[in-house]
Amino acid sequence: MKALGGVPLEGRGWVRATKWAPGGALTAAVSDDRNITLNHVDVNGMTLLESESFTGELIHSEAVDHGLVIASAPRSIGPITIIYVSDGWAISSAVIGNVVGGGSESESGVLTEWRPAMAVDRRTSRVAVVGESTASLVDLADMSVDDVDLGETSWLGRLMAWFVPPANAKEPIKSSVRFGHWLGTALAVTGSNSTLDPQDRITSAGLSLIDAANARSVLVDEQVSGIEVASGRMLAFDHTGQRDSREEPDREGIGVIAYDEHGRELWHSLGRRYVSGLQVVGCLAYVEAGWLKPQTAIVDVRSGRVIDLLNQYPPTLLGEVAGTG
Repeated sequence: MKALGGVPLEGRGWVRATKWAPGGALTAAVSDDRNITLNHVDVNGMTLLESESFTGELIHSEAVDHGLVIASAPRSIGPITIIYVSDGWAISSAVIGNVVGGGSESESGVLTEWRPAMAVDRRTSRVAVVGESTASLVDLADMSVDDVDLGETSWLGRLMAWFVPPANAKEPIKSSVRFGHWLGTALAVTGSNSTLDPQDRITSAGLSLIDAANARSVLVDEQVSGIEVASGRMLAFDHTGQRDSREEPDREGIGVIAYDEHGRELWHSLGRRYVSGLQVVGCLAYVEAGWLKPQTAIVDVRSGRVIDLLNQYPPTLLGEVAGTG
């Protein structure tokens, strides 16, 4: 991998999301826990064209056909904001008044975090934002917001149970993080919970597939806490991690498992290795594997074959340039 140059970006934090646009333009979102800065970069000329900042933390993002969608949460508990950046650098936003997220700290110093799910339906260009007991749909065409009935008769209301932990959970929930991905007419949902018990456990919420037409759900794998969607398949992993024993300090995981849109397993790679995340570019997945000594595993998305194993963290990858296939 050859470095061709660099462009200094505006904003504090890390590059959390990117989107290529036609003509060699790039949108890069830099975020810490207080602010999001959108950067418009001319890659051909290696220059920063302009930038714009928003208050809040980037909690979800998804590149769509003509832009980048971002969900932002305030530093304290408050309304979620959806930000849409088109490929032509038109920026619009909508505040979701009835779905809240963010974090808070109690007088005893206990931190609580709520990250509602965001899922973009590319067929209708609508964004679903689902919170603890409320939901909204945002139309990217005009950024209008429709609050959704979460009663038992509502299909989205029945889906809501898969995005949030039950109110009668055995352990008090300290944080809840959920992710949603549309796969045609189905919605894939996963995430994790942490509890207020003395061990401060983080557990996977499992991977479920829900048919949007009738809200029928199938639990695909109870061990999954993270997924990436590529080429119509789900690449699942568990970033919560468990230790095999007190004598074994490294964390155990489930490697990477590929499922099709019906929840059928296609391949399993990297055995029981711990995986903290992965990025997909074209037909290759760049997997951050291992806990004490992390490596980058380059995996063929089509077969699960490990092409290479590098003794380094994976770089932040920008995906394919628009128009190159």
